[in-house]
Amino acid sequence: MKKLLLLVAILAPVMLPVGCVDVEGMIKNAIEGMAEDLTATYTIKVSTTVGLNSTGLNSTGEYDVVSAEFDPETWVDFNSDSYEVEGQIPPAGYIEYTADEAISVVGVFQKQGEDEELLMVELWRGTELVDSSETTAPWGLSS
Repeated sequence: MKKLLLLVAILAPVMLPVGCVDVEGMIKNAIEGMAEDLTATYTIKVSTTVGLNSTGLNSTGEYDVVSAEFDPETWVDFNSDSYEVEGQIPPAGYIEYTADEAISVVGVFQKQGEDEELLMVELWRGTELVDSSETTAPWGLSS
């Protein structure tokens, strides 16, 4: 046993620089594992209480999605993608925006009109409601 430990102690400093151990691969696997634990599927639900006799509620919005991936030079490369959206929320319905493998999502939405109908924005991480906001103000913002 002592001879084996002596052999490892002598060979390890020689073999590591030669490339017998893939240090970059180990770091990449560790970072990707951590990123996998941090990421989730996020869903933004934009809804209204406009009555069924209405044509719906017009809205615009912008949301940002933050993600990360392994980069051999900086180890971690964070990315932020912005999306501008607009649409008509159906009566008593909702519009859904989904971001897969995201670390974080943030957004703001605005009513496009002077009515006092409710505009509600919900942020879901998987099946967990993370945040919600609503407004009835004309041209009101909700984030």
